[in-house]
Amino acid sequence: MIKYSIIIPTYNRDKNLSCSLMALVKQTFPIENWEVIIADESNIPISSLAKRYSEFLNIRYFWRKNETYNPGPIKNIGSRIASGEALIFVDADVILNDKALESYDKIHTKYPESIILGRYDLLMPQDIKEERVANDFDKVVSNQFPIPVNWAPGPIPGTDPRWKDEKTQYKTEPAGDFALALFGGNTLIPKKLFDVSGGFDPNITGHGGEDCCLGRTLEKIGAKAVFSDKVIGWHIWHPRNQEANEKSVRKNIDYMHRKFKLFEYAEKNEENNG
Repeated sequence: MIKYSIIIPTYNRDKNLSCSLMALVKQTFPIENWEVIIADESNIPISSLAKRYSEFLNIRYFWRKNETYNPGPIKNIGSRIASGEALIFVDADVILNDKALESYDKIHTKYPESIILGRYDLLMPQDIKEERVANDFDKVVSNQFPIPVNWAPGPIPGTDPRWKDEKTQYKTEPAGDFALALFGGNTLIPKKLFDVSGGFDPNITGHGGEDCCLGRTLEKIGAKAVFSDKVIGWHIWHPRNQEANEKSVRKNIDYMHRKFKLFEYAEKNEENNG
């Protein structure tokens, strides 16, 4: 029986995806317990890459033609065909440490109804190929800033801001107020819980926000989350259209504000944590 379904959405990132898949090949967790679902919206299908890695991984692949990448709906489709009791969302530009699935399994066994939020660090610009992930992994992932600094274009390289102090780094009990910290690039959600939530909101389009929007929905239905730095995902740096991304994020934040009264929610949390 498949216990975990790893869902990887991708859009014209075959080079990064090959690195993500190679990191999965290196996993220490028994292969018979998990599957990989590649949810592809690339302009040109990457079926040949999926076929090549199917020699090493239990891969299910599908392609859907789309003019622009819309991660929420494509991840929803992947979730519907998933066989596992828990869904692990991994972005196509994220590489996991070799004990990631083993760590997910230990925590999920202890907290079977909880979301697990894995650590998510950002790498400096470098030429990362699947051969380097296979043979020089530690050196590849050491190429990051220990403290976030300015770097443009693209996201700021550095360590996951959720692990800024010992209190959050070693938190193991299920905790609420996790919505804005739900990073969809390295997260486990029990399938029953995901189905009850309705999945990712299709009104969140383009870059940024579909994971936080789902996180708020999950909070509203009473879900709990466990933070863990035993599961580490490193984001591979790539150029971005920051102007377009920021425009998309502002639009999505406005939608979430209207849906959840987001700013009032944030102010209430600040008062409670003050």
